[in-house]
Amino acid sequence: ARVYCPRNPGFEIESQMLGEVPCVAALLGPVVGLAAGRAVLTHFAVTVQKVSQLFVAGPPVVKWATHENLTKEELGGVQVHGSNGSFDNIDKL
Repeated sequence: ARVYCPRNPGFEIESQMLGEVPCVAALLGPVVGLAAGRAVLTHFAVTVQKVSQLFVAGPPVVKWATHENLTKEELGGVQVHGSNGSFDNIDKL
């Protein structure tokens, strides 16, 4: 099988910076695709409960691929990433 991974400009620089400066991500809404990869490559990630979600592909893609109807929250909300280390601080509105 072939896997397509798009070029991620700046990835090498970001990887280098991780060893030199603290990197923080603020997830203030749905974070999808390459942005999701960048968010988890930080030292500290802040998110907002029921506002922010983190996933590689959204609900329409998941439905097409697996025939599952999942909401953004079920796919990548606090209940998923709050315990796996992707979200370091969870704020409530």
